Amino acid sequence: MMRSVHAMVAALSLLYASPGISATTLTVRDWPEARPCAHCVLMQFGTLELRMPAALVGRVYVAPNGPPGMHLLPSPDPRRALLLFAVSRAEMIGKYGVDSTSVTAREFFDSLVNVEGYAVARKAEGVEKAVRYTRTTRGASADAPGVAAYLIEARAGETQTLHIAIDGDDLIYTLAGDISAPVYSAVLSRLRIVPEP
Repeated sequence: MMRSVHAMVAALSLLYASPGISATTLTVRDWPEARPCAHCVLMQFGTLELRMPAALVGRVYVAPNGPPGMHLLPSPDPRRALLLFAVSRAEMIGKYGVDSTSVTAREFFDSLVNVEGYAVARKAEGVEKAVRYTRTTRGASADAPGVAAYLIEARAGETQTLHIAIDGDDLIYTLAGDISAPVYSAVLSRLRIVPEP
């Protein structure tokens, strides 16, 4: 028994000491429960509909040039802004040399933890040095597809990243910036998938 424990410890030590393998694990978390919001800012980006409390988002800014995206400016401190943008699955996955036609967005994000061949993506996406890497999912319903959200929690003062993958949608939505626990909960608890106008 003791010999097998030592062998397992040695194997794990080699695994985590191997180049390109991260000690970060993927934690699974429950989807936050839907909550009413009396004073919410309603916004839609692509098929993603968000209802954010006015206390968390005082203003929304869309730049007239540059890549499409929405800046969510909290009040009273706009320096804690969040950027919401979207890229195609092929653009996100393909830039790391992964065949985007054979990998779904969920498979890609799940593979950022200790899967050979994903070291470049793991490092570039911040998973390698993340404090925590969390996945939460909401299953499909009669009127909405399934959704998976991946939170890459960086050290304090660094950019936090939340990737949102919608089943059957070619876009991967990303929210980047100061994603506090209240922001995370507000985004996911009131998130809806709706048709574009």
